[in-house]
Amino acid sequence: DSGWSASGAYRSEDHVADVRALIDHLGVGPVDLVGYSWGALVALLVAARTPDLVRSVVLIDVEASFEQSETEITSLVRQFASITDAEAARREENPHAPDDLIALAARTGNRPAPNGRVEPKHDPYFFDHWPFRADNHWDELAALHQPTLLVHAQDSFVRQEVMARMAEAAPNALLVNLPATTHVAPVDNPSGILKLLTEFFAQP
Repeated sequence: DSGWSASGAYRSEDHVADVRALIDHLGVGPVDLVGYSWGALVALLVAARTPDLVRSVVLIDVEASFEQSETEITSLVRQFASITDAEAARREENPHAPDDLIALAARTGNRPAPNGRVEPKHDPYFFDHWPFRADNHWDELAALHQPTLLVHAQDSFVRQEVMARMAEAAPNALLVNLPATTHVAPVDNPSGILKLLTEFFAQP
């Protein structure tokens, strides 16, 4: 429901600037950062470049670089016939998710379209561009001296061997594999994510 960027300012660097500005505005640093997918890359950059602002960091199901270009995107559904169809699509992507979370994700992630159908709320720019695909952040991993948790979703397209290499590259990192979980881990397995975060942040 946030505004769209008229200039397409959606690079990871743009998001990093937003996160840093928010932390500065709130005056709450150092903070614990949790990032999922593209958000994990943003969290990685904030933690690596401004370690005084970040106490610990969690990176959920992402690779530090990509083989595809930012325009090599699998065809995405631009509209659904109904909110029921949107829910069905969410269920197919997240087979383990609680029913109420599937319904919530479909209803908050879509809006009525002018033709009586429903469509995703996000900027249509993302049907054709995923800017993070241009990123390569292997070098930044070496600067993560904070306690770092990497979470791999077992049934995701994200490769566990790549995340294992990421954990080796970060000086103070632990890799955990979350079973029976697809890529959208916070939706597909919220209780599993919550357990991992609770245990990680409870450590002295």
